Amino acid sequence: MRKFLSLIPFLCLILSFSSSYAQPSGIKIKQTEDTFEGTKTVLMDGNKVKVEGLAESAVIKGALSVLKGGLQISQIKTELNLEQFTKSNGSKELSVIVSIEIKDDASFYIDNGESLILLVDGKRMGLTTEGEFNVSRSARRNSVTNARYDLTEAQLKSILEAKSVQFRIMNGGFMEKKEETRDKEGRYFEGGFTEKNKEAWKYFYDTYVNS
Repeated sequence: MRKFLSLIPFLCLILSFSSSYAQPSGIKIKQTEDTFEGTKTVLMDGNKVKVEGLAESAVIKGALSVLKGGLQISQIKTELNLEQFTKSNGSKELSVIVSIEIKDDASFYIDNGESLILLVDGKRMGLTTEGEFNVSRSARRNSVTNARYDLTEAQLKSILEAKSVQFRIMNGGFMEKKEETRDKEGRYFEGGFTEKNKEAWKYFYDTYVNS
């Protein structure tokens, strides 16, 4: 009995260590290897974030429907996932993958340039993309768009160490050249990281980036 009791602190230490590095619930990690190109990709999936905004914009107004005498905005699913790409020479590229899915006949467009903006403890961090990929848009069906944003390891560490992380995703579909660049009201999604979101990013960093 005494031997068993003496093992309890050791067992608790093992359990706490393993739980701190356990893969967060709802998060999937996909690893692929291209033997022809000598590259490897580690991609996170399932890091859903809550967004607000665009309620008064044309992209959403077109998707409003009357339900029980009121207006119901189309369902929107947004994810901010991490990706690590290893080149054949061993160098690595870290990215944020923004994925937006809107049910109904609304669409979201992401243009080239700076369209993902973070506020990390109040400090602005603008991230840029080369544009959308794996896009699917059709009337009266789901609209899906994805964009990849370059991220440095130093930027990721500052995000993980921050007490507050907010984000804004710009909708390129409204950016008409005739409009003033300062006129951005209602042209974006906004949200903030929860502890669960930060936990997912920290798991990815500890397991794949800083390993």
